[in-house]
Amino acid sequence: MATDGTNKEAESGATNTPAAFRCLAFWRLVGLYFFTRLPWLFMVPMVEAPDEFSHYWVITFLVEHMRLPELNEILAGGASGVYGSLPQLGYIPHVIAGVIGHTITPTVDLSLTDRFGSLADGLVLLWCSWEFGHKLFRSDKVLSLALPVMIIFHPQLVLLHSYANSDSTTASLAALSMLLVCRMMETGLKTKYSLILGLMLGWIVLTKYPGVSVYPACATGLICAAWLNRQSLLTFITQSLLTAIVTAASCVWWFVRSAQILNGDFMGTKTMFHTWAVTYNKSLNPDVSAWAIMKQKSWWRMTTFSYWGMFGYMTRYLWRPFYIVYMVLMGIAAGGGIKALVTAQAQKKFAALAENFKNAPALSAQERKARYGQASIWLVLAACFLSNLALMIYASTKNLGGAQGRYLFPSEIPIIALILGGLYLTGPKSRKPLILFMVAFNIIVYFASCWMLYNTAGYTPHWLKTY
Repeated sequence: MATDGTNKEAESGATNTPAAFRCLAFWRLVGLYFFTRLPWLFMVPMVEAPDEFSHYWVITFLVEHMRLPELNEILAGGASGVYGSLPQLGYIPHVIAGVIGHTITPTVDLSLTDRFGSLADGLVLLWCSWEFGHKLFRSDKVLSLALPVMIIFHPQLVLLHSYANSDSTTASLAALSMLLVCRMMETGLKTKYSLILGLMLGWIVLTKYPGVSVYPACATGLICAAWLNRQSLLTFITQSLLTAIVTAASCVWWFVRSAQILNGDFMGTKTMFHTWAVTYNKSLNPDVSAWAIMKQKSWWRMTTFSYWGMFGYMTRYLWRPFYIVYMVLMGIAAGGGIKALVTAQAQKKFAALAENFKNAPALSAQERKARYGQASIWLVLAACFLSNLALMIYASTKNLGGAQGRYLFPSEIPIIALILGGLYLTGPKSRKPLILFMVAFNIIVYFASCWMLYNTAGYTPHWLKTY
Protein backbone atom coordinates (compact mmCIF):
# COMPACT_ATOMS: atom_id res chain seq x y z
CA MET A 1 0.00 0.00 0.00
CA ALA A 2 2.81 2.38 0.91
CA THR A 3 4.52 1.70 -2.40
CA ASP A 4 1.34 2.33 -4.36
CA GLY A 5 0.79 5.59 -2.54
CA THR A 6 4.35 6.71 -3.25
CA ASN A 7 3.97 5.90 -6.92
CA LYS A 8 0.71 7.82 -7.10
CA GLU A 9 2.30 10.84 -5.45
CA ALA A 10 5.24 10.67 -7.85
CA GLU A 11 2.91 10.41 -10.84
CA SER A 12 0.85 13.31 -9.51
CA GLY A 13 3.98 15.39 -8.99
CA ALA A 14 5.19 14.64 -12.51
CA THR A 15 1.81 15.67 -13.88
CA ASN A 16 1.69 18.95 -11.96
CA THR A 17 5.31 19.97 -12.54
CA PRO A 18 4.77 21.80 -15.87
CA ALA A 19 1.80 23.75 -14.47
CA ALA A 20 3.68 24.54 -11.25
CA PHE A 21 6.72 25.63 -13.25
CA ARG A 22 4.60 27.93 -15.43
CA CYS A 23 2.99 29.42 -12.34
CA LEU A 24 6.37 30.04 -10.70
CA ALA A 25 7.77 31.53 -13.91
CA PHE A 26 4.83 33.92 -14.18
CA TRP A 27 5.20 35.15 -10.60
CA ARG A 28 8.86 35.80 -11.26
CA LEU A 29 7.79 37.96 -14.18
CA VAL A 30 5.40 39.79 -11.86
CA GLY A 31 8.35 40.50 -9.57
CA LEU A 32 10.30 41.90 -12.53
CA TYR A 33 7.26 43.97 -13.49
CA PHE A 34 7.20 45.75 -10.12
CA PHE A 35 10.99 46.04 -10.12
CA THR A 36 10.92 47.98 -13.40
CA ARG A 37 7.95 50.23 -12.67
CA LEU A 38 7.83 51.14 -8.99
CA PRO A 39 10.98 53.32 -9.10
CA TRP A 40 9.55 55.28 -12.04
CA LEU A 41 6.19 55.69 -10.30
CA PHE A 42 7.94 57.64 -7.53
CA MET A 43 10.57 59.23 -9.77
CA VAL A 44 8.64 60.82 -12.67
CA PRO A 45 7.23 64.29 -11.83
CA MET A 46 3.79 65.25 -13.10
CA VAL A 47 5.21 68.05 -15.25
CA GLU A 48 7.21 65.43 -17.17
CA ALA A 49 4.38 62.89 -17.58
CA PRO A 50 2.47 63.49 -20.85
CA ASP A 51 -0.88 65.19 -20.09
CA GLU A 52 -0.99 63.82 -16.53
CA PHE A 53 -2.25 67.19 -15.28
CA SER A 54 -5.33 66.74 -17.52
CA HIS A 55 -5.81 63.11 -16.49
CA TYR A 56 -5.41 64.17 -12.86
CA TRP A 57 -8.12 66.82 -13.22
CA VAL A 58 -10.66 64.18 -14.30
CA ILE A 59 -9.56 61.70 -11.61
CA THR A 60 -9.76 64.37 -8.89
CA PHE A 61 -13.24 65.39 -10.04
CA LEU A 62 -14.46 61.78 -10.04
CA VAL A 63 -12.99 61.09 -6.60
CA GLU A 64 -14.41 64.27 -5.05
CA HIS A 65 -17.87 64.21 -6.68
CA MET A 66 -18.43 60.53 -7.56
CA ARG A 67 -20.17 61.59 -10.77
CA LEU A 68 -19.29 62.75 -14.28
CA PRO A 69 -18.55 66.45 -14.88
CA GLU A 70 -21.00 68.88 -16.51
CA LEU A 71 -20.11 71.34 -19.30
CA ASN A 72 -19.72 74.39 -17.05
CA GLU A 73 -17.39 72.43 -14.77
CA ILE A 74 -15.30 71.25 -17.72
CA LEU A 75 -14.98 74.78 -19.11
CA ALA A 76 -14.10 76.12 -15.67
CA GLY A 77 -11.22 73.64 -15.58
CA GLY A 78 -9.53 75.45 -18.47
CA ALA A 79 -6.50 73.69 -19.94
CA SER A 80 -6.42 71.23 -17.06
CA GLY A 81 -10.02 70.17 -17.72
CA VAL A 82 -9.47 69.55 -21.43
CA TYR A 83 -10.05 65.77 -21.03
CA GLY A 84 -13.23 66.30 -19.04
CA SER A 85 -15.40 66.01 -22.15
CA LEU A 86 -13.83 62.74 -23.28
CA PRO A 87 -14.83 59.27 -21.98
CA GLN A 88 -14.00 59.06 -18.29
CA LEU A 89 -14.45 55.35 -17.52
CA GLY A 90 -10.80 54.63 -18.26
CA TYR A 91 -10.02 56.21 -14.91
CA ILE A 92 -11.95 53.65 -12.84
CA PRO A 93 -8.74 51.84 -11.73
CA HIS A 94 -7.19 55.20 -10.78
CA VAL A 95 -10.24 56.31 -8.82
CA ILE A 96 -10.26 52.99 -6.93
CA ALA A 97 -6.51 53.24 -6.28
CA GLY A 98 -6.90 56.85 -5.13
CA VAL A 99 -9.77 56.09 -2.75
CA ILE A 100 -8.02 53.03 -1.29
CA GLY A 101 -4.75 54.95 -0.98
CA HIS A 102 -6.42 57.84 0.83
CA THR A 103 -8.17 55.42 3.16
CA ILE A 104 -4.94 53.63 4.06
CA THR A 105 -2.68 56.71 4.12
CA PRO A 106 -4.74 59.93 4.35
CA THR A 107 -1.62 62.12 4.30
CA VAL A 108 -0.42 60.84 0.91
CA ASP A 109 -1.55 63.00 -2.03
CA LEU A 110 -3.97 61.67 -4.65
CA SER A 111 -1.46 62.59 -7.37
CA LEU A 112 0.67 59.68 -6.13
CA THR A 113 -1.93 57.10 -5.10
CA ASP A 114 -3.88 57.36 -8.37
CA ARG A 115 -0.77 56.21 -10.26
CA PHE A 116 -1.22 52.75 -8.78
CA GLY A 117 -4.26 52.42 -11.07
CA SER A 118 -1.95 52.44 -14.09
CA LEU A 119 0.34 49.99 -12.31
CA ALA A 120 -2.61 47.61 -11.81
CA ASP A 121 -3.63 48.01 -15.46
CA GLY A 122 -0.16 46.89 -16.51
CA LEU A 123 -0.48 43.63 -14.57
CA VAL A 124 -3.45 42.71 -16.77
CA LEU A 125 -1.40 43.46 -19.89
CA LEU A 126 1.47 41.36 -18.54
CA TRP A 127 -0.82 38.38 -17.94
CA CYS A 128 -2.27 38.70 -21.45
CA SER A 129 1.24 38.79 -22.93
CA TRP A 130 2.10 35.66 -20.93
CA GLU A 131 -0.94 33.86 -22.33
CA PHE A 132 -0.35 35.02 -25.90
CA GLY A 133 3.30 33.99 -25.66
CA HIS A 134 2.18 30.47 -24.81
CA LYS A 135 -0.50 30.37 -27.51
CA LEU A 136 1.72 31.70 -30.30
CA PHE A 137 5.08 30.17 -29.45
CA ARG A 138 4.37 27.21 -27.21
CA SER A 139 6.81 25.01 -29.15
CA ASP A 140 9.67 27.38 -28.26
CA LYS A 141 10.10 28.28 -24.58
CA VAL A 142 12.55 31.09 -25.31
CA LEU A 143 10.18 32.74 -27.75
CA SER A 144 7.12 32.29 -25.50
CA LEU A 145 8.98 34.05 -22.67
CA ALA A 146 10.37 36.73 -24.97
CA LEU A 147 6.94 38.33 -25.42
CA PRO A 148 6.21 39.08 -21.73
CA VAL A 149 9.86 40.02 -21.05
CA MET A 150 9.72 42.56 -23.90
CA ILE A 151 6.53 43.97 -22.35
CA ILE A 152 8.18 44.24 -18.93
CA PHE A 153 11.25 46.16 -20.12
CA HIS A 154 9.67 48.24 -22.91
CA PRO A 155 10.82 51.75 -21.81
CA GLN A 156 7.86 53.80 -23.06
CA LEU A 157 5.40 51.26 -21.67
CA VAL A 158 7.16 51.41 -18.29
CA LEU A 159 6.56 55.16 -18.30
CA LEU A 160 2.89 54.65 -19.21
CA HIS A 161 2.38 52.38 -16.20
CA SER A 162 4.12 54.85 -13.90
CA TYR A 163 1.76 57.83 -14.09
CA ALA A 164 -2.01 58.34 -14.14
CA ASN A 165 -3.56 58.01 -17.61
CA SER A 166 -6.43 56.30 -19.39
CA ASP A 167 -4.15 54.82 -22.10
CA SER A 168 -3.03 52.11 -19.69
CA THR A 169 -6.63 50.95 -19.16
CA THR A 170 -7.32 50.97 -22.89
CA ALA A 171 -4.24 48.86 -23.66
CA SER A 172 -5.13 46.25 -21.05
CA LEU A 173 -8.80 46.00 -22.06
CA ALA A 174 -7.82 45.64 -25.72
CA ALA A 175 -5.41 42.80 -24.90
CA LEU A 176 -7.99 41.13 -22.66
CA SER A 177 -10.64 41.34 -25.41
CA MET A 178 -8.35 39.70 -27.95
CA LEU A 179 -7.45 36.99 -25.45
CA LEU A 180 -11.15 36.28 -24.87
CA VAL A 181 -11.73 36.07 -28.62
CA CYS A 182 -8.89 33.54 -28.83
CA ARG A 183 -10.63 31.55 -26.12
CA MET A 184 -13.78 31.60 -28.25
CA MET A 185 -11.77 30.29 -31.19
CA GLU A 186 -10.69 27.36 -29.00
CA THR A 187 -14.07 26.49 -27.46
CA GLY A 188 -16.61 27.98 -29.85
CA LEU A 189 -19.06 30.88 -29.65
CA LYS A 190 -20.92 30.77 -26.34
CA THR A 191 -23.39 33.15 -24.75
CA LYS A 192 -21.30 33.76 -21.61
CA TYR A 193 -18.28 34.76 -23.68
CA SER A 194 -20.38 37.00 -25.95
CA LEU A 195 -21.80 38.81 -22.92
CA ILE A 196 -18.36 39.38 -21.38
CA LEU A 197 -16.89 40.48 -24.72
CA GLY A 198 -19.74 42.96 -25.23
CA LEU A 199 -19.15 44.49 -21.79
CA MET A 200 -15.42 44.83 -22.43
CA LEU A 201 -15.91 46.39 -25.87
CA GLY A 202 -18.38 48.86 -24.36
CA TRP A 203 -15.89 49.75 -21.63
CA ILE A 204 -13.05 50.15 -24.14
CA VAL A 205 -14.82 52.85 -26.13
CA LEU A 206 -15.45 54.68 -22.84
CA THR A 207 -11.75 54.69 -21.93
CA LYS A 208 -10.02 56.21 -24.96
CA TYR A 209 -11.03 56.15 -28.61
CA PRO A 210 -7.88 54.46 -30.01
CA GLY A 211 -9.17 51.37 -28.20
CA VAL A 212 -11.82 50.84 -30.88
CA SER A 213 -9.00 49.52 -33.07
CA VAL A 214 -9.67 46.21 -31.32
CA TYR A 215 -13.19 46.07 -32.78
CA PRO A 216 -12.12 44.79 -36.25
CA ALA A 217 -9.81 42.31 -34.53
CA CYS A 218 -12.66 40.95 -32.40
CA ALA A 219 -14.98 40.79 -35.42
CA THR A 220 -12.29 38.80 -37.25
CA GLY A 221 -11.98 36.52 -34.22
CA LEU A 222 -15.73 35.86 -34.05
CA ILE A 223 -15.76 34.83 -37.72
CA CYS A 224 -12.76 32.55 -37.17
CA ALA A 225 -14.33 31.07 -34.02
CA ALA A 226 -17.51 30.11 -35.85
CA TRP A 227 -15.59 28.63 -38.78
CA LEU A 228 -13.01 26.73 -36.72
CA ASN A 229 -15.68 25.16 -34.55
CA ARG A 230 -18.03 24.35 -37.45
CA GLN A 231 -20.83 26.43 -35.95
CA SER A 232 -23.85 27.42 -38.00
CA LEU A 233 -24.45 30.79 -39.61
CA LEU A 234 -27.41 31.27 -37.27
CA THR A 235 -25.18 30.73 -34.22
CA PHE A 236 -22.63 33.20 -35.57
CA ILE A 237 -25.28 35.87 -36.26
CA THR A 238 -26.98 35.32 -32.89
CA GLN A 239 -23.77 35.53 -30.86
CA SER A 240 -22.44 38.49 -32.86
CA LEU A 241 -25.70 40.38 -32.38
CA LEU A 242 -25.62 39.60 -28.67
CA THR A 243 -22.11 41.01 -28.44
CA ALA A 244 -23.12 44.11 -30.41
CA ILE A 245 -26.26 44.70 -28.31
CA VAL A 246 -24.38 44.38 -25.01
CA THR A 247 -21.64 46.68 -26.34
CA ALA A 248 -24.19 49.31 -27.32
CA ALA A 249 -26.17 48.95 -24.08
CA SER A 250 -23.04 49.45 -22.00
CA CYS A 251 -21.79 52.60 -23.76
CA VAL A 252 -24.54 54.39 -25.75
CA TRP A 253 -25.85 56.09 -22.59
CA TRP A 254 -22.59 58.03 -22.34
CA PHE A 255 -22.80 59.36 -25.89
CA VAL A 256 -26.44 60.36 -25.40
CA ARG A 257 -25.50 62.22 -22.21
CA SER A 258 -22.58 63.95 -23.95
CA ALA A 259 -24.80 65.10 -26.80
CA GLN A 260 -27.21 66.58 -24.25
CA ILE A 261 -24.68 68.44 -22.10
CA LEU A 262 -22.13 69.34 -24.83
CA ASN A 263 -24.54 70.89 -27.34
CA GLY A 264 -24.64 67.91 -29.70
CA ASP A 265 -20.96 66.95 -29.33
CA PHE A 266 -21.75 63.31 -28.63
CA MET A 267 -18.11 62.17 -28.69
CA GLY A 268 -16.78 65.13 -26.71
CA THR A 269 -13.91 65.60 -29.15
CA LYS A 270 -15.09 68.96 -30.53
CA THR A 271 -15.29 70.41 -27.03
CA MET A 272 -11.87 69.02 -26.18
CA PHE A 273 -10.30 70.25 -29.41
CA HIS A 274 -11.76 73.75 -29.10
CA THR A 275 -10.41 74.16 -25.56
CA TRP A 276 -7.01 72.82 -26.61
CA ALA A 277 -6.80 74.93 -29.79
CA VAL A 278 -7.78 78.15 -28.04
CA THR A 279 -5.37 77.54 -25.14
CA TYR A 280 -2.39 76.82 -27.41
CA ASN A 281 -3.31 79.11 -30.35
CA LYS A 282 -3.85 76.31 -32.86
CA SER A 283 -6.02 76.30 -35.97
CA LEU A 284 -9.70 75.66 -35.21
CA ASN A 285 -10.23 74.11 -38.67
CA PRO A 286 -7.37 71.74 -39.44
CA ASP A 287 -7.40 70.39 -42.99
CA VAL A 288 -4.76 67.73 -43.56
CA SER A 289 -5.22 64.72 -45.82
CA ALA A 290 -4.38 61.18 -44.76
CA TRP A 291 -1.97 60.91 -47.70
CA ALA A 292 -0.15 64.03 -46.54
CA ILE A 293 0.32 62.44 -43.11
CA MET A 294 1.49 59.14 -44.60
CA LYS A 295 4.11 60.92 -46.73
CA GLN A 296 5.70 62.66 -43.76
CA LYS A 297 8.93 60.95 -42.77
CA SER A 298 8.92 63.02 -39.58
CA TRP A 299 5.53 61.55 -38.61
CA TRP A 300 6.77 57.97 -38.95
CA ARG A 301 10.06 58.79 -37.25
CA MET A 302 8.33 60.45 -34.29
CA THR A 303 5.82 57.60 -34.00
CA THR A 304 8.59 55.00 -33.98
CA PHE A 305 10.87 56.88 -31.60
CA SER A 306 8.09 57.69 -29.13
CA TYR A 307 6.79 54.14 -29.28
CA TRP A 308 10.06 52.74 -27.96
CA GLY A 309 11.06 55.54 -25.63
CA MET A 310 10.74 59.31 -25.66
CA PHE A 311 10.12 60.89 -22.29
CA GLY A 312 8.81 64.15 -20.90
CA TYR A 313 6.52 65.84 -23.43
CA MET A 314 8.23 64.05 -26.32
CA THR A 315 11.30 66.15 -25.55
CA ARG A 316 13.68 63.74 -23.83
CA TYR A 317 15.22 61.46 -26.43
CA LEU A 318 17.16 58.30 -25.84
CA TRP A 319 20.65 58.00 -27.27
CA ARG A 320 20.01 58.16 -31.03
CA PRO A 321 21.79 54.86 -31.90
CA PHE A 322 19.22 53.07 -29.72
CA TYR A 323 16.44 54.11 -32.11
CA ILE A 324 18.52 53.01 -35.09
CA VAL A 325 19.02 49.54 -33.61
CA TYR A 326 15.29 49.25 -32.88
CA MET A 327 14.47 50.21 -36.47
CA VAL A 328 17.05 47.78 -37.87
CA LEU A 329 15.50 44.97 -35.83
CA MET A 330 12.03 45.97 -37.03
CA GLY A 331 13.34 45.96 -40.61
CA ILE A 332 14.87 42.51 -40.17
CA ALA A 333 11.57 41.26 -38.73
CA ALA A 334 9.68 42.70 -41.70
CA GLY A 335 12.23 41.07 -44.01
CA GLY A 336 11.67 37.74 -42.26
CA GLY A 337 7.96 38.03 -42.87
CA ILE A 338 8.44 38.97 -46.52
CA LYS A 339 10.90 36.11 -46.96
CA ALA A 340 8.32 33.70 -45.59
CA LEU A 341 5.81 34.95 -48.16
CA VAL A 342 7.87 35.13 -51.36
CA THR A 343 10.36 32.25 -51.28
CA ALA A 344 9.81 29.17 -53.42
CA GLN A 345 9.39 27.06 -50.32
CA ALA A 346 6.75 29.49 -49.07
CA GLN A 347 4.92 29.26 -52.38
CA LYS A 348 4.78 25.47 -52.03
CA LYS A 349 3.44 25.85 -48.50
CA PHE A 350 0.78 28.28 -49.67
CA ALA A 351 -0.21 25.94 -52.48
CA ALA A 352 -0.55 23.08 -49.98
CA LEU A 353 -2.48 25.36 -47.61
CA ALA A 354 -4.87 26.39 -50.40
CA GLU A 355 -5.41 22.75 -51.29
CA ASN A 356 -6.10 21.92 -47.66
CA PHE A 357 -8.47 24.87 -47.39
CA LYS A 358 -10.53 23.50 -50.27
CA ASN A 359 -10.95 20.32 -48.28
CA ALA A 360 -11.72 22.22 -45.08
CA PRO A 361 -15.50 21.62 -45.22
CA ALA A 362 -14.83 17.92 -44.69
CA LEU A 363 -12.58 18.51 -41.69
CA SER A 364 -13.80 18.14 -38.13
CA ALA A 365 -13.68 21.09 -35.74
CA GLN A 366 -10.67 19.55 -34.03
CA GLU A 367 -8.80 19.21 -37.32
CA ARG A 368 -9.63 22.78 -38.34
CA LYS A 369 -8.33 24.16 -35.07
CA ALA A 370 -5.18 22.07 -35.31
CA ARG A 371 -4.44 23.33 -38.82
CA TYR A 372 -5.70 26.89 -38.77
CA GLY A 373 -6.08 27.86 -35.10
CA GLN A 374 -2.71 29.55 -34.70
CA ALA A 375 -3.01 31.34 -38.06
CA SER A 376 -6.35 32.73 -36.85
CA ILE A 377 -4.68 34.22 -33.76
CA TRP A 378 -2.10 35.94 -35.97
CA LEU A 379 -4.94 37.27 -38.12
CA VAL A 380 -6.65 38.80 -35.07
CA LEU A 381 -3.42 40.46 -33.89
CA ALA A 382 -2.61 41.83 -37.35
CA ALA A 383 -6.14 43.25 -37.70
CA CYS A 384 -5.75 45.10 -34.41
CA PHE A 385 -2.39 46.64 -35.35
CA LEU A 386 -3.51 47.75 -38.83
CA SER A 387 -6.73 49.28 -37.43
CA ASN A 388 -4.78 51.05 -34.71
CA LEU A 389 -2.35 52.54 -37.22
CA ALA A 390 -5.19 53.66 -39.48
CA LEU A 391 -6.94 55.38 -36.55
CA MET A 392 -3.71 57.16 -35.61
CA ILE A 393 -3.37 58.54 -39.13
CA TYR A 394 -7.02 59.65 -39.14
CA ALA A 395 -6.63 61.37 -35.74
CA SER A 396 -3.58 63.23 -37.07
CA THR A 397 -5.62 64.61 -39.98
CA LYS A 398 -8.05 66.14 -37.45
CA ASN A 399 -5.37 67.29 -35.01
CA LEU A 400 -6.96 65.04 -32.37
CA GLY A 401 -3.71 63.23 -31.72
CA GLY A 402 -0.21 63.51 -33.09
CA ALA A 403 2.54 61.05 -33.87
CA GLN A 404 2.80 59.66 -30.36
CA GLY A 405 3.76 56.05 -29.86
CA ARG A 406 1.56 55.53 -26.80
CA TYR A 407 -1.47 55.72 -29.10
CA LEU A 408 -0.28 52.37 -30.50
CA PHE A 409 -0.44 50.66 -27.11
CA PRO A 410 -3.91 49.15 -27.73
CA SER A 411 -1.94 46.90 -30.11
CA GLU A 412 1.13 46.57 -27.88
CA ILE A 413 0.99 42.76 -27.79
CA PRO A 414 0.31 42.47 -31.56
CA ILE A 415 3.28 44.74 -32.38
CA ILE A 416 5.77 42.92 -30.16
CA ALA A 417 4.45 39.52 -31.25
CA LEU A 418 4.72 40.44 -34.94
CA ILE A 419 8.30 41.65 -34.47
CA LEU A 420 9.30 38.45 -32.66
CA GLY A 421 7.46 36.35 -35.23
CA GLY A 422 9.26 38.13 -38.06
CA LEU A 423 12.63 37.52 -36.42
CA TYR A 424 11.71 33.87 -36.02
CA LEU A 425 10.97 33.60 -39.74
CA THR A 426 14.44 34.77 -40.74
CA GLY A 427 15.68 31.18 -40.59
CA PRO A 428 16.66 28.32 -38.25
CA LYS A 429 20.20 29.60 -37.67
CA SER A 430 19.44 33.27 -37.11
CA ARG A 431 16.10 33.17 -35.31
CA LYS A 432 17.26 32.44 -31.76
CA PRO A 433 20.30 34.80 -31.76
CA LEU A 434 18.16 37.62 -33.17
CA ILE A 435 15.36 37.12 -30.65
CA LEU A 436 17.77 36.89 -27.72
CA PHE A 437 19.55 40.02 -28.96
CA MET A 438 16.23 41.87 -29.26
CA VAL A 439 15.25 40.97 -25.70
CA ALA A 440 18.71 41.74 -24.27
CA PHE A 441 18.92 45.03 -26.16
CA ASN A 442 15.50 46.11 -24.87
CA ILE A 443 16.62 45.39 -21.31
CA ILE A 444 19.78 47.43 -21.83
CA VAL A 445 17.76 50.37 -23.16
CA TYR A 446 15.49 50.19 -20.12
CA PHE A 447 18.43 50.50 -17.71
CA ALA A 448 19.95 53.25 -19.86
CA SER A 449 16.61 55.08 -19.60
CA CYS A 450 16.67 54.68 -15.81
CA TRP A 451 20.14 56.17 -15.66
CA MET A 452 19.24 59.06 -17.95
CA LEU A 453 16.10 60.02 -16.04
CA TYR A 454 17.72 59.54 -12.63
CA ASN A 455 20.30 62.13 -13.63
CA THR A 456 17.75 64.52 -15.16
CA ALA A 457 16.87 67.56 -13.06
CA GLY A 458 13.43 67.32 -11.48
CA TYR A 459 12.94 63.61 -11.94
CA THR A 460 14.30 62.07 -8.78
CA PRO A 461 13.00 63.38 -5.41
CA HIS A 462 15.67 64.57 -3.02
CA TRP A 463 14.70 61.95 -0.43
CA LEU A 464 15.36 59.21 -3.03
CA LYS A 465 18.77 60.62 -4.02
CA THR A 466 19.99 60.47 -0.43
CA TYR A 467 19.94 56.67 -0.44
